[in-house]
Amino acid sequence: MVRERSQPADGLRERTDNIAVMSHCEGQSCLDGLRDLRTGRELISLAPTRDEKRILNGEGSLQRVVKLAHSSDHFVSIYTGYSEYSGGAHANNSLSCETYDRRTGRPIRLKNAVTAKQAKSLTLRARKKLEAFQQEQRLPVYQLTQEGFLHDASSGRVALCAEAPPLMAGTIIVIWLQQ
Repeated sequence: MVRERSQPADGLRERTDNIAVMSHCEGQSCLDGLRDLRTGRELISLAPTRDEKRILNGEGSLQRVVKLAHSSDHFVSIYTGYSEYSGGAHANNSLSCETYDRRTGRPIRLKNAVTAKQAKSLTLRARKKLEAFQQEQRLPVYQLTQEGFLHDASSGRVALCAEAPPLMAGTIIVIWLQQ
């Protein structure tokens, strides 16, 4: 669960090389954004998305947290956590990972970060590891997605992130693999 946070004095929450996580908090929200300082491009806007506006207009509360995982000349990989409360017994939580292409400023799929052959091999290896782990730990079925990955160019590793089923919302399983 993402806890309620306050805005840093200068808005800067985290910085690595030419990538900055900025925060803006007001009312019932605290939203992190992601900025490429080299290009000046906003990868994730501080402004609420359409869905986030709907939550806030309905007098709900929202926390969006961005945590840097890795950055290189071509990619920025992040974890994104959400905690949204719009009434009911508890908040809705989610956790995911994404990789952005610094040239386009957009989130990318695994097949756009590595060759198609590597993407297929990485996905197959991750799926086998995930299934074995879930059976051993007796966990519900987590799902791999092509968008849910981290790219660590400095070590040549890629992590596929399996997102939780509704029962375990707000958790992921991260599977690191050598390319």
